[in-house]
Amino acid sequence: MKYVFVHGLMQKANAWDIVIERLDFKDEIICPSLSFNSENGTFAETYNNFAEEFNGLPDSINLCGLSLGGLIAIKYTIENPEKVNSLVLIGTQYKMPELLMKIQNLFFHLIPKKVFLKQGFDKKQIMNITKSMYKIDFAKELKSINCPIKIICGLKDKANLKAAKELNKLIKNSSLTLMEQTGHAVNEEKPVELAEILTRFYKELKF
Repeated sequence: MKYVFVHGLMQKANAWDIVIERLDFKDEIICPSLSFNSENGTFAETYNNFAEEFNGLPDSINLCGLSLGGLIAIKYTIENPEKVNSLVLIGTQYKMPELLMKIQNLFFHLIPKKVFLKQGFDKKQIMNITKSMYKIDFAKELKSINCPIKIICGLKDKANLKAAKELNKLIKNSSLTLMEQTGHAVNEEKPVELAEILTRFYKELKF
């Protein structure tokens, strides 16, 4: 059985490297690199690329996503419940706060292109995908998720802390772990601690 770890916006697949090195099942982990096929890429396009890649796997998967990766994981689980054995959501919204997203895009607008390029990203692509996420709302579909779920959020991740607590209330069969002295990019800020949480969660599952 495969484990699929999906990175967040402004991250690359290697953001999971330290986490994966601490896991006993690292040979079973797939870390897709979320890509945008066009300059005007959207969340829908990014999701479709992901779904196309993993729909072909013969067995169900254990899906883990952070931020944007978490949104993709939620949508994939809703649309393909038979293919998802378990779900881990890290710093993930389920209903995008439009005002917050617009503020984030304003912040991105003020950052010079060269700052994005230095990190290996295209400014226009990042801003376009952010804009395309304004109306995302999975609230009504959450009830359809039946697999075991671990929700994780850093206590310093103020933008997503409320959503993490709400997800725990809205989704049956879910458990919540709040990490002290941790912000949004949990896989980069506290990779060792995250690996320990994931190990405990997966060991409790009966495959």
